[in-house]
Amino acid sequence: MDNKKINPLFTKENVEKIVVPDIVKVDLLSILEEKLQKAGFYYRVAYRVKAVDSMVNKLIFKDYRRKGTENEDKKMQDLIGIRIMLYFSDDLEICMRLLDTLFVEPGKWETTENNEYEFKAMKVNGIFKLPAYLSKTIVNPSLADYVDSTFEVQVRTNSFEGWHEIEHDMRYKSLLSDNEFWRGGEELSRILNCILANLELSDWSLVQLFEQLSYNHYKNANWELMLKSKFRIHMDDNSELDPAILELFDRDKEIAKQFFKCKRKDLIRDLLKLDAPQPSYNLIVKLLNDSKIHNEEI
Repeated sequence: MDNKKINPLFTKENVEKIVVPDIVKVDLLSILEEKLQKAGFYYRVAYRVKAVDSMVNKLIFKDYRRKGTENEDKKMQDLIGIRIMLYFSDDLEICMRLLDTLFVEPGKWETTENNEYEFKAMKVNGIFKLPAYLSKTIVNPSLADYVDSTFEVQVRTNSFEGWHEIEHDMRYKSLLSDNEFWRGGEELSRILNCILANLELSDWSLVQLFEQLSYNHYKNANWELMLKSKFRIHMDDNSELDPAILELFDRDKEIAKQFFKCKRKDLIRDLLKLDAPQPSYNLIVKLLNDSKIHNEEI
């Protein structure tokens, strides 16, 4: 971009005047983690406020609010960013729907559209409005017209977490700067895509592995292990299935089969209806029996 056309407000000095207090981090993470824990997800979460240099570069590159451009009516939306790293790929969709219930409006999501002929890093990014009481705490004296009262949530699997950092810094930024980074390395760039394909296969294979493991435990009448590998929720290490339920499953394997055939997303939905669930084998059986199976002996 011609320097003469750069918005004079897009300076490091103005960006440095923006202050995001700690209460924003504390409250947003509290809201999110309460629900993630209730759902029994295996997860990690990270929070950041956009770095000054990165913000200046983005404001200049996107040229927000300039008349006659595609960003004429847009503001920067990711001053605040939260990243949720999930252990299982089938949690991505469940997590998206969960996040849509937590704030004033559902998220505006951007997801990767893949087809059978290509591999792309799975991107699940949502933009949410900050709660009004938190947006009021942010100090932004010079760039309020260019920075929205929103935050970005990126949902990833652990496998793709490192990949996205590599993709963003070593490929995306290199293309934006139009440098020579990948020139002459087209074959190596293709191999990088092969690595991506293997990561996607690993995520898929991990879920299939636990499905098969659950089936093995069902066939061998290992009922606790069947529930653990089937539903993959975070439980207390001391959790044990009630002896009466163990006896019932041993006596009537068809009842156990009904629990084996239940869907994981239905269990998570039931967990989220509780105020403060403590996931356990007995709670899994109770919730699924109440909502799906309705066995009078349980």
